[in-house]
Amino acid sequence: MALVAVTSMAIEPKPDPIFAAIEHRRATRPVFSETATDEVINRLTESDNEAVFRVLTTQPTTLLGVAAVLRYVCEPMYGEDFGESILEHSLGAPGDWGDVGRAFLPMIANVIARLSAG
Repeated sequence: MALVAVTSMAIEPKPDPIFAAIEHRRATRPVFSETATDEVINRLTESDNEAVFRVLTTQPTTLLGVAAVLRYVCEPMYGEDFGESILEHSLGAPGDWGDVGRAFLPMIANVIARLSAG
């Protein structure tokens, strides 16, 4: 009888991508000043829109990620001075913003169902 050596290999789980999307948006969220030109405001807004879209379209891979993104999209979009949350803003917006906002909650429901099924 031959003996086979078995080595234990720890498999590290992949990090949930939603945390990177949230941190990216936090790091790049613009701070607007009264002295900013329209060009600067437009550039900052465009960059922020991309970061918000990333948050709203990235599928969490863990239940902790689901909880984190649900909390995050309910925070004020631009801090306490802008009381509307990312989710409120996107749900009421026309075009791509609205499409992404309306797709967000069904996506999260699908992620929860998938994670619950094991």
